[in-house]
Amino acid sequence: MSKDEPEPLVSDSGPLISLAENCLIWTLRGLANPVIIPKGVEYEAVIHPLSINKYEFNAMRIQQMIKEQEVIVDDRDIRQRTGQVLNLTNNLLYYKGKPIKIIHEGEAEVLALALERGLSTVLIDERTARLIVEDVEQVKKYMESRMDMELELNQKNAEYLREMFKDMHVLRSTELVIFAYENGFLDDYGKGLNVLEAALYAMKKSGCAVSKNEIEEYIALLKSK
Repeated sequence: MSKDEPEPLVSDSGPLISLAENCLIWTLRGLANPVIIPKGVEYEAVIHPLSINKYEFNAMRIQQMIKEQEVIVDDRDIRQRTGQVLNLTNNLLYYKGKPIKIIHEGEAEVLALALERGLSTVLIDERTARLIVEDVEQVKKYMESRMDMELELNQKNAEYLREMFKDMHVLRSTELVIFAYENGFLDDYGKGLNVLEAALYAMKKSGCAVSKNEIEEYIALLKSK
């Protein structure tokens, strides 16, 4: 992705909500062209939160991006592809002969829509969904550490998933914030690393999957340059 030629990407609801909560949703205007979401993500990030006072204003921010066509809702029928993704992923790991559910329909819709549109980039913070795309073999280790139990991997499904997502790349919302900082989109707040550090910790507090160590390591790396 470059500042001059942003590419379209398909986003999950989590990153949109985190960016909106920290008043950073506007950065998407320069970072993706456009951001595309399935109907399920629109429901999770806009339609449902609009009925809850605590989350209504965040939903309005995202809704405004949709009105301005910076975020595009794709209403094509992706039920078959979504079902395929869900079937492969939720029958990937087994415990005592029973399948373990590892992703929800929302993440599956994002992956399915990217496949249907032939797009290579998805914006997903949820770690399990990211690993399915990036390194399906690591899903087993990650889930075993979370569940503290030994799991069995369905090798056939792992092969299908590896082939299915071989050309796909996953971004986290924190990576977009870093990109925005490096390309001057946050200069109105100042140009010091404290701006980036503050933004990353705000994203972490909003539930974005980034650790304190990751933030500290990246800030230290930039300071050493």
